[in-house]
Amino acid sequence: MKKIALCTAALVAMAFSTSSMAEGIYAGVGYNNLDLTTDSAPGFKANVDMLSAILGYKINPNLAVEGRIGAGINDDTFGASSLEVDSYIGANVLGTLPLTAHNWSLYGTLGYGYASFKGRANGVGFKDDKGSLNYGAGVMYSTGPYSVRAGYEALYDRGSSQADGFALTATYAF
Repeated sequence: MKKIALCTAALVAMAFSTSSMAEGIYAGVGYNNLDLTTDSAPGFKANVDMLSAILGYKINPNLAVEGRIGAGINDDTFGASSLEVDSYIGANVLGTLPLTAHNWSLYGTLGYGYASFKGRANGVGFKDDKGSLNYGAGVMYSTGPYSVRAGYEALYDRGSSQADGFALTATYAF
């Protein structure tokens, strides 16, 4: 446990010790294509899309914090049932690792989010909303104030239920 704490402290110290503090606010939009699955209904899989608004603060060139508010833009229908993302709100820490290729980076994100799902099964509506860990990783291309990220994100991972899939994010730094 002490080794984990020391490693975490070392990573945070390295992130804050960069000589060029390119701090500032950025905003953008995100698109997620999510697969909704649950072990409590074997074989169940819904595919939905979500759009979100993102507001972040870049602490230094390799570390940022950001918030996201999103909503589903479609539902997935299977038989007499349907399911969609009603709303999503989350906060993340975003870390980047520059690659040797010009303007390219790897990114990782870790945070906590609150998702609300709604659906209809056999004519009866239902709603489920809970908070959970969220995480993701992928590649990022930046030029000037613009950045584009593409990767995998798990926006909801609680018990036997998960909402994860492809993510595309575009941001502009002020």
